[in-house]
Amino acid sequence: MKKKKSFSKVDYALMLFEEYKDQLTLAYGLNVAIKYAITHLIVLFPSVYLRYKGTDYAHNYIQYQFADFNEQMGYMFVGALILHGISYKQNNRWIFLIISTILFLVSNGFYFLFVFEDVLVLLERLYLPFIVTLIGQFVFNIIWLNEMYQLIRKK
Repeated sequence: MKKKKSFSKVDYALMLFEEYKDQLTLAYGLNVAIKYAITHLIVLFPSVYLRYKGTDYAHNYIQYQFADFNEQMGYMFVGALILHGISYKQNNRWIFLIISTILFLVSNGFYFLFVFEDVLVLLERLYLPFIVTLIGQFVFNIIWLNEMYQLIRKK
């Protein structure tokens, strides 16, 4: 006699997010929620300034507050989520790849420009908003890198 294969609730949830567009929806939504929560809860944490690699007219390093950095990153993810939602019905994988690639380059560029020099300081202090923001960015990067790997592997 054959046994029926049963799926658990976890298996159903994993099958729901098998498609790249659904994974992107999850990553964008997670990052928007993280950025929104941190922007409103940043007053509970000590103020942290990030150094920008450029200089102003007096040749002083420009300091950039983490709350402003987080807010601008949030706007980028909201914009990507809106574009993703507009193109969701078309179900064209190339549109999703273009949107996510642009966001990948811009968001990682922001991290490299503003946060790269201060990463060790933020991690030594265990600055919780930064760690949560990194987790959201890590989830997005893993999903994007996995899709690029699948795309290269198929060719």
